Amino acid sequence: FFREIGLFPGDRLLLVIDTFVEKKGDKTEGVGKFFDHSKGRYVNANNFVTSCLQVGEVYIPHKAVMYLKREAAKAMGEEFKTKPEIAFERMIKPLKVPEGVKLYVVYDSWWFSTELVSKTLALGHNYHTVCQLKNDKKVVVNRNEKKLAELAKGLKYRKVCIEVRGKMKEYLASELVVEIPKLGKVKLVVSKKEKKNEKPNFFFYMSTDLCLTLEEVLEIYENRWSIELAHREANQKFGFRDYQIRDKRAIERFIQLSFLAWTIILIAKATGKDFKTVI
Repeated sequence: FFREIGLFPGDRLLLVIDTFVEKKGDKTEGVGKFFDHSKGRYVNANNFVTSCLQVGEVYIPHKAVMYLKREAAKAMGEEFKTKPEIAFERMIKPLKVPEGVKLYVVYDSWWFSTELVSKTLALGHNYHTVCQLKNDKKVVVNRNEKKLAELAKGLKYRKVCIEVRGKMKEYLASELVVEIPKLGKVKLVVSKKEKKNEKPNFFFYMSTDLCLTLEEVLEIYENRWSIELAHREANQKFGFRDYQIRDKRAIERFIQLSFLAWTIILIAKATGKDFKTVI
């Protein structure tokens, strides 16, 4: 995939991490009660840790690993793994990043932990994290510890425009370097949304790559939406939600085959090669 789409030294590679709830029912292995954000309630379903790879505007689904709750893992004789542990051990660590390419692992605030970020950084100087932070996260600025929500009120903001999925998007944003306890220095970007007669809403993003500009941090995080598109496309066009099997290992194999089909089609389209040559 990297070779065919032309990934070169100096380019950025994004690995976007998220979760996905699908396949309701109580007979399939691994089914449990999970919160479905699309419905706003808990449902009986399989829950997957998913990832996609993105280079420029090109993205493909990467992996999907079923998450088992502790009791389900015990019943199936498997070692319990948290979602961040699955993401690191099955998706981040095994990925072979081409020489000279920077990898940015991207996820929302739910996934943030100093342990996950630290383990990613430990893989090498070209491994970084760009993620969202919750407003109650504490950071150190000029030796003073502050919650992000408090810090945001005293910052100066400027208008920033970046291109998002082919359209220009405007932000009111600010940037500074802060320290996160047990992690170290990070680039913090704060954006502000204002509505008439309402208190402003603040959003917080961090990058372990201090060299990124404010615009680059926002642009990279905006690409987190690729995994939402990957979920939708995998469902509608590649049979992600159509499996009629109950075995966990078989389900994961089926999903990986649907992801492989997507990759073959994308490379054929991007390169103009026929499917036989790509395969």
